Amino acid sequence: MPKEAFKDLWDTLKEGKTWEGEVKNLKKDGGFYWVHTIISPKCTRAGGSCGFTAIRYDITDKKEVEDLTANLEIKIEEL
Repeated sequence: MPKEAFKDLWDTLKEGKTWEGEVKNLKKDGGFYWVHTIISPKCTRAGGSCGFTAIRYDITDKKEVEDLTANLEIKIEEL
């Protein structure tokens, strides 16, 4: 993932807002997997940040279908 994506993530959370996006992660075997992620800051009553809540959904299959579809469209255009 580009560093700019993580900068945007942290800038959004520091503003006290929820960040949502797709993240490509590296697996131990060298492969990749994708997750749709929603991260929300959790604050104390005094307004100080004390942590985050994250929800992640595996979207690897969706991304593979998108890639296959894009490549198929390119191959059709080449014909």
